[in-house]
Amino acid sequence: MRQKVFAKHTRQLKHAFGRRMHTQYILDILNKGHDVLFSDVDIVWLHRPYRFFNDPFDIFILEDQGPPSPTVLCAGFVVYKSTNATKQFMERWIAEIDIFKEPRPDQVVLNRLFQNKLMIKKPVPNFKYKVLDPNRFVSGHYYFNATWRKQNPQVKPVVLHNNWLQWEETAD
Repeated sequence: MRQKVFAKHTRQLKHAFGRRMHTQYILDILNKGHDVLFSDVDIVWLHRPYRFFNDPFDIFILEDQGPPSPTVLCAGFVVYKSTNATKQFMERWIAEIDIFKEPRPDQVVLNRLFQNKLMIKKPVPNFKYKVLDPNRFVSGHYYFNATWRKQNPQVKPVVLHNNWLQWEETAD
């Protein structure tokens, strides 16, 4: 019996994390009336982040890379409130993912929505999002850059994204 249940859930997860990645799975949870805090495995919580999610926004999202580069939003740490606007946004995101003949990462499509002004051309009514404070929700792009850390000693991360890691291999 356990194997059948496991196989069923494995197929569901494979579909949910396949072409659409995790977006459909999150929308299903939102449709049940639950808020979702999605956190990639390489996100480290140094402090409890919940107090940062009380403002009246539909989505709170981590910035992966910012000025001087164009802002790149990160799909790896997002709080989704179960609002009609969030659900409509998720449906739009999924529809954009489905447009491509070849699979594309959900984060690429997410940024396409915002950077190519697709949300301006066809806005989701009443949709409000907040990019989380990059001094509290820090991308590895910055944090693991020694020059940046030296120039920003006041930064005290609440959440740290362990991405953009670079290391040199050494001989054993």
